[in-house]
Amino acid sequence: YVPSLDAIPDPSTSRDEDSAPLYYEAVAEQVERILQTVGGRSLVLFHSRKEMEAVYRIVEERTSLPILMQQSSDAREVGERFRREIHASLFAVRSFWTGFDAPGETLSCVVLVRIPFEVPVDPGQVVRHAWLRSQGRDPFWEYTLPLAKMMVRQGAGRLLRTESDRGVICLLDPRVRTRFYGRQLIENLPPMPVFERIEDAVAFVGVGTAGSRD
Repeated sequence: YVPSLDAIPDPSTSRDEDSAPLYYEAVAEQVERILQTVGGRSLVLFHSRKEMEAVYRIVEERTSLPILMQQSSDAREVGERFRREIHASLFAVRSFWTGFDAPGETLSCVVLVRIPFEVPVDPGQVVRHAWLRSQGRDPFWEYTLPLAKMMVRQGAGRLLRTESDRGVICLLDPRVRTRFYGRQLIENLPPMPVFERIEDAVAFVGVGTAGSRD
């Protein structure tokens, strides 16, 4: 599921103090709609804790579905709780993009809120970017984008861990539709149809309130 272009502003607007609330509201509206359609059972992956907490505050007030949020030191505990509570959803950050399993009905949907582009802040990344530029090469094409493609594939991979698993992968970042690299991100995932309405995606797969697994 990839929302229509008018659903969410460009993530860059979240850096501006005045426009950030509008961005968080738009993301929260999409996430709430997804959770209601699927019936919970979703892993919502964020690239920053600030964004996760802002969206959580909005969605938590609007839905009666149970929502868990990863704290700084409880990844293992909250993961176990998510596996036990079939209709719960989990809002999480970095450590849940890889190596987390919740097979069966516990997990029917993975939501990737934004493309996980890494900002070169640690010394190793800064040096790598500088070296590539010194060689006349583009750090975005040769390092940043390949890393983001790998992370998106790993994040989406939280959903399909066994042959019997099925569900919906949601890419909410509008850059999937507007930027030249968007098609590469989708084509790097296992072959699947792309829907513009979450209800259509859920009905196609047969999970949640728009379909049935029974």
